[in-house]
Amino acid sequence: MVELRDSHQIQSKGEDCVESTRNRIPVLKQIREALDLIENGSYGMYIDCDENIPQKRLEIYPYAVRCAACQEKYEKDFVKIGIYSAPPAEKRF
Repeated sequence: MVELRDSHQIQSKGEDCVESTRNRIPVLKQIREALDLIENGSYGMYIDCDENIPQKRLEIYPYAVRCAACQEKYEKDFVKIGIYSAPPAEKRF
């Protein structure tokens, strides 16, 4: 028979696993989009200003799609109309 505290530990671990998976989904989506850009030959270019993405930035953030200036504008424009909610500062690039 499972003890009550073991049941709570199992539930807690399960909740941690679900939360961890939920946090990874956006990153996995961004990686998939980067792979699509590689396949169509447009990887390494920012999507809004068409500038080349510096190699160093790609090494740190391989699924970057906007330069800092374009990302800031994107967030301001879309937060303003309620389509986008900005990630916490530590999640930004």
